[in-house]
Amino acid sequence: MKRIYWILLIVLLAGLLSLPACGPVQRHYEAGLILGDIRAGEEDSRLKRTRPAPERETVNYTGVTGEARVADLYTPGGEIKADLVLVHGFTEDGRRDPRLIQFAETLARAGFRILAPEVETLTRMDVSPENVQDVVDASRWLDEHGDGDGVGVAALSFSVATAVLAAMEPEGQPHIGWVVGVGGYYDLVDSLTYVTTGYYTEDGREVFLEPRVEGRWVVLLTQLDRVPDDDDRELLERIAYRHLDDPGTDTEDKAEDLTPSGRAVYDLLTNRDPERVPELLADLPEPVRDEIEALNLARRDLSDLQAYLLLVHGRDDDVIPWTQSQALLEAAPASGAELRLVTGLTHVDVDPGLLDAWRLLRAVNRLLVLRDDPPAPGERDDL
Repeated sequence: MKRIYWILLIVLLAGLLSLPACGPVQRHYEAGLILGDIRAGEEDSRLKRTRPAPERETVNYTGVTGEARVADLYTPGGEIKADLVLVHGFTEDGRRDPRLIQFAETLARAGFRILAPEVETLTRMDVSPENVQDVVDASRWLDEHGDGDGVGVAALSFSVATAVLAAMEPEGQPHIGWVVGVGGYYDLVDSLTYVTTGYYTEDGREVFLEPRVEGRWVVLLTQLDRVPDDDDRELLERIAYRHLDDPGTDTEDKAEDLTPSGRAVYDLLTNRDPERVPELLADLPEPVRDEIEALNLARRDLSDLQAYLLLVHGRDDDVIPWTQSQALLEAAPASGAELRLVTGLTHVDVDPGLLDAWRLLRAVNRLLVLRDDPPAPGERDDL
């Protein structure tokens, strides 16, 4: 049935294409081709048949503080219309994750020159302030090897915050003109409350939505490096993977061997009472608390953010609630951001029906507007 929905959508777009040529109509048609190619994965699609495959090459460069960096550069077979840094998420395969490769190739067929940097911490399930410098270095390199008019950064989930922070860094501001964030957060404390208890605030009232069961254990893995005790780190890692393999398992007996600081981490991740979250956070080891503070956009003044934000969030997101992108929108400078709320997008997984596909189509269309008329760093004009 969903295949029929997509056929109907493409037929509708083909009809629009037969109208007198104009930019908005052409972009809507192209957005449909992009969504169709994303759903097709490695299979055939109209975009693949009508756009040449991009060239992929490995590039090595040096960061502003001297670190050796490596990335994959995807160059369109046709016209280069915009430069975009694409940050991978939590995956052992890093920039060579098959899903990232497919997505990068889709965007490259649409005219984006893509730089996909290897973010080493993310390959071991660790989100860190260090990731901000990874994004800054990639943006600087791509901008200096492009037309010099600035680049965009696309990030998913927990990496959205690092992209925003990179755009605020003195070394990032001159290069990052716009950020596309899918399923990101604003207040990390509120996000941790949801992922552990299922409760979040919507329009001033407390709402419960069953969170994705593996979410809390992925969060645990991201903080293991900050747990002071070696034995605690090893035991917590075993506990996390045991739950990822078998969500219904009971690990309370294992947790009895943790030190007080390790137990504090475990207690936060197994807590179901939103009222207890503040006290449990206060009991965390200092390195873990410092990490949360450093990555929490709600603790930052975003008034100096110069990059334009295009935020996309699924209303039924069961990892980070859509209200987080709404809060980020409200904290961003006036006329410097927009939010596209969609259905058929479960966190970062796309599986829409016909109406959902139309909303996603409009979100992709906004991305193409940024491609065709990208704001240079420092611009805040409403597009």
